[in-house]
Amino acid sequence: PAEAARVLPFLAPDGLLVTATTAIQPVTAALSDKPYRADNVLANIERSLAGIGARFVAVDDVALTDAVGSRKVLNSVLLASALKEGRIALDLDDLRRALEECVKPRPAPRAPRAVSWGRLLARSGSPSSLSTAP
Repeated sequence: PAEAARVLPFLAPDGLLVTATTAIQPVTAALSDKPYRADNVLANIERSLAGIGARFVAVDDVALTDAVGSRKVLNSVLLASALKEGRIALDLDDLRRALEECVKPRPAPRAPRAVSWGRLLARSGSPSSLSTAP
């Protein structure tokens, strides 16, 4: 969430901000004597965007990447989450085809599966409702 917070000044008033909920501690926080808490960062982002029209999506990345079986698909999961918001001129099938064509063979089988999880998330609205693999 720290990277998402860092780019807030550049977000258009009607923009879309998608971020993972898991904390990856920035170097500046590691050097600080104050704890880095992702939940505080997420709450601050929500407060900052309240009332300006921008859409904020916090993705439960752990649930989705665990369901796929690898953290290596996190970017695909985040992109699928952004696509489901309808503000990018692609759909999940376009993303799946691009991943199949462009991602190296080793992680490629998981990346399209991550898009399928993104599709299920779009339908269900919550990773906790995802109980079976696509």
